[in-house]
Amino acid sequence: MDGVVVNIPMLPPKEVSPNYHGELRAKMSATKAWREAAYYCARNACPGIFPNYEKALVRVTYQVPSQAYIKDDDNAIASVKPALDGCILAGIVCDDSPEHLRVLQVVWDINKAKDKATILEFIKLEGKDGTGKSSKDS
Repeated sequence: MDGVVVNIPMLPPKEVSPNYHGELRAKMSATKAWREAAYYCARNACPGIFPNYEKALVRVTYQVPSQAYIKDDDNAIASVKPALDGCILAGIVCDDSPEHLRVLQVVWDINKAKDKATILEFIKLEGKDGTGKSSKDS
């Protein structure tokens, strides 16, 4: 298995945004719910299999009905962090540190005909340096 696509049928809650300044309890509750939703969607994406990639890339796609939902990429990536944590707990990648997981640029899929969703596409990297080459190839 060289990749896993996790389709979460919702966008990140506003409370997980770095710009949210409401109650801490609401932020903690939304973070937990977002992480758990991602965990269960990740387990659905690879039932009975724990890929546990050593190194991977993740492409984040937000499926939205209009331009009004678009955030800047930094906030979009920060808002998806709890979902990535849920995918780590589900065993897709061994860790979310930069040496194990790199987040690619966020993609915004604007289409009124599609339901809102967050799509996380994990792409396994081969080799010790994560470039697809082993140190023997150099």
